Amino acid sequence: VSPALLSEEQRLVGQADVVAVSAQALWDKWAAQSRRPVLARNAADFDHFHAPRAEDPLPEVHGRVAGYFGAIASWFDVPLVAGLARAHPDVTFVLVGDIFDVPLAELRALGNVRFTGPRPYALMPAYLARFDVCLVPFLLNDATRAMDVVKFYEYVSQGKPVVASDLPELAPYRELLYLARDGAEAGRLFAEA
Repeated sequence: VSPALLSEEQRLVGQADVVAVSAQALWDKWAAQSRRPVLARNAADFDHFHAPRAEDPLPEVHGRVAGYFGAIASWFDVPLVAGLARAHPDVTFVLVGDIFDVPLAELRALGNVRFTGPRPYALMPAYLARFDVCLVPFLLNDATRAMDVVKFYEYVSQGKPVVASDLPELAPYRELLYLARDGAEAGRLFAEA
């Protein structure tokens, strides 16, 4: 991030009447410098995820499904998902969402990994209903350490088991998901989920 952008961010926070953030890390960074800081965590539209579902979005997929929906971008841990897919060839890994700046050749080479591309939000409850295990496979870096991941709330709204990278913002929910520090731990937790 450029110094000019950081300076502008600092200036805007200082001038704003209210600074709303969705993560504790951002609160810690900006609370002392803003007039009225507000921590408003993300959430899920519970009613949406429990509304009558569309027909099965994966009729050709049989057996256990590990799923992810959301952007597949620079924070997505490709080696982690590839390792899980190789270790569990009997599980179909379904990745729903737009693909951005991430090389996916390693995943595309695996027969049990499927990319759906972007799908309408209205279909997410039906996809989630098919997921036996949900994934939050994010790299740990400055950006992800300050992410309050919306998909976590969506996943647990249907009571699904979640295996996630050990993101600090997910730590308060430790009893509701499996947090993995590395690929080996993710593999062990995935087998338990």
